[in-house]
Amino acid sequence: MNSWLQKHIDNNFRDFEGLSISGQIPLKDQVLNELLADALRQAQQPASNAPATTASTVEMRPLLKLVKKAEIRAVNGAVVVDFQVGV
Repeated sequence: MNSWLQKHIDNNFRDFEGLSISGQIPLKDQVLNELLADALRQAQQPASNAPATTASTVEMRPLLKLVKKAEIRAVNGAVVVDFQVGV
C-alpha cells in the first residue's frame, strides 16, 4: 500500500484529478493525547536525529497540499474534525 501511495504522491495525484472528499472524524481524548505526545517527542529531537523515511514509510507532507478545509470543534464532549480534501 505504501508504494502505491508513494507512486501517486510522486506524480502529484494526476490520476485523481477532480477528486473531492468531505467528512468528519470524531476523536477520543486518547487519540488526541497520543498525537500530542508524538508531536512533542518529535519537536524535542534535533533535526539530525529525526527518523529517516524508509520504503515502508510514507512522507505525509505532500498529502497536506490536498487539504482544502480542516476545522476542529467540540460536540457533546468529543472533538470532531471536519475536513475536505481534493485534487
